[in-house]
This record gives sequence, structure tokens and C-alpha cells, in this order.
Amino acid sequence: MAYSPAPAPLGRRLLSAVVDFVVWTTIWLPGIWLISDIGHLALGVPSEWESADTITLVSVGLGTLLANAYLAVSNGLGQSVGKAVTGLRLIVSDDGSAVPGLARGVVRSSLQAGPYMGALMVVTGLHDRFARTRIVTGARVPDPEPERAGTATARVPGPPTSTIVVAVGLHLFFAFVFMVVAVL
Repeated sequence: MAYSPAPAPLGRRLLSAVVDFVVWTTIWLPGIWLISDIGHLALGVPSEWESADTITLVSVGLGTLLANAYLAVSNGLGQSVGKAVTGLRLIVSDDGSAVPGLARGVVRSSLQAGPYMGALMVVTGLHDRFARTRIVTGARVPDPEPERAGTATARVPGPPTSTIVVAVGLHLFFAFVFMVVAVL
């Protein structure tokens, strides 16, 4: 019988999401300021200009994509800062132990953009179903079948290209939504 790690309890998932939201915001806000300042300097426009100019709007969009890259990479590696703090990890649900990889990380994170989507996903788990991943407790365990040690294991196939394209489109859409909200 194959090893199946215990699913993560909702309370730890919520705490992990809060920590990751703090990390996401810590990347997002300075990212916006830095990109905006670089844009203003490059074009010779004073950065204290208070209107919602094009540079600021583009900075919000790029800052959002930068912060979402944190989610995509950490999901792909199988553990974000929040998951590390709470003792959780992300695995491929088809395999039960494999690290998700960048393609699944991009797919999963496409539904986590922003605080409302992130909270909704923690409760519903739609992003896990979409990427075919799941959050479990505990550290990675050694292969339970010692006779396979030292041999190549079958690679778990990633999501189809169409799913990845939709995920990238969602990332771009949410970056655009953040830009529109910045105008309001």
C-alpha cells in the first residue's frame, strides 16, 4: 500500500494563508513603489506626482505579477513561507508525494491572486482541484519501497498546456483588475 500523507486541517491552512498574504503584500507594495520610481526616473517625471498616471498603473500590474510569482514558485517547490511556518507542504494529488513543479505552481497560484481569492480558495480548495494538488501535514518521507531506491521513478505528468495558458491568462487578468482598482 502506498504512503498517503495526512490532509492538512483547515485551521493550519488558514494560518498558512495569512502568513503567505503578509509575504505577498510585503513583495507587492515595495514592488509597486520600486517599479513606479524606476519608471518615473526613466521618464523624468517627478515621483511625487499624485495622479494615477500610466506609470503608476503599470507599476500596480507589474507589482501584482511579481507578488504572484512568489506564489507560483513557492507552490511549485511545494512549500511557501506560510506552509513552512505551519508544518504543511504541497504535493501532487495523483502521486501522493511528488513536488508539484512550476507548471502546477502557476496553475494553482492563478486562483490565489489577492486577498479575497486567496481566502476563497483556502475554504473551497478549488485551486487544488484545478492544479491536482493537495496540502498535507508533515515533512517529506523517504520512498516506502526500498527496492526502488536508486532507480528512476516515473515522472508525474504536469497539467495540459491549455490549463497553463488559462492560468497565465488569469494572472494577467488579476493584474489588470488591480490596475483598475488603483484608478478608483
